[in-house]
Amino acid sequence: MPPLLYDCKTRTVFKTKQDQKIELKIRDNINQKIRYWRKIYKYDLTVDDYNDFNKNVKIIRKIYKIHDFIVNESYKKQ
Repeated sequence: MPPLLYDCKTRTVFKTKQDQKIELKIRDNINQKIRYWRKIYKYDLTVDDYNDFNKNVKIIRKIYKIHDFIVNESYKKQ
């Protein structure tokens, strides 16, 4: 049986219960945002992709409507 403050997903042992709650809150927040982007904008992200995606989110929201056009045109040129 693992220790009480052990997290199986990240394989870390926390010093306090408070640290564990903070980490869980951060991870849940990221997963909620990933679900939001998948549901509303149809972008399939992973947790690794999310950090890069989050840096450019202001631009992505602006070009969302023409995203399909840009992708289709780039495939036609190849």
